[in-house]
Amino acid sequence: TDRECTKQFVIPADGYVMTDNLTLYAKWTESAQNDKVTVSYVIPQKDGSSITNHSTLKRGTMLTSVGICYDTTRTFVGWYFDEQYTIPFNVGSGYKVDEDLTLYAKWVNYPVGDVNKDNKVNNVDVFLLQWNILNNKVMSTDDTALADTNYDGKLDRFDVHALNVFISERDN
Repeated sequence: TDRECTKQFVIPADGYVMTDNLTLYAKWTESAQNDKVTVSYVIPQKDGSSITNHSTLKRGTMLTSVGICYDTTRTFVGWYFDEQYTIPFNVGSGYKVDEDLTLYAKWVNYPVGDVNKDNKVNNVDVFLLQWNILNNKVMSTDDTALADTNYDGKLDRFDVHALNVFISERDN
């Protein structure tokens, strides 16, 4: 019954008879439903279809990690804000989710380690990876994903080692 809404007006169960003018004020609160946002993860399949997974987060949550997809015949490049894969989602920097969000998984159709993109992972790929690292060659995001065999986001001797171990174990 007051402007600050500190006094609640309750109508008795047996009713209320007005004998004078009465001014009521309404106080609105945001529903709990508005405290939640949905993050959708669109994962394209080889046949052209997509699978979409969803998670519900509290509005304002800092998104600092997102799952990595694995497939033995293609390489996961990363998450993007758009279907054309022009705006990368940088998981490491964190992202405050204030509204519903859709992320798109990008793939290249070569297995991890297939640096020369011939659909075979072999010593030629090891050589090319070593050459790229030694010569500080700047590689595209897609090519870096192919060569980052230990999934740490950078190309170094550990990727060469991981690729050698993979080939050795596969061939023995």
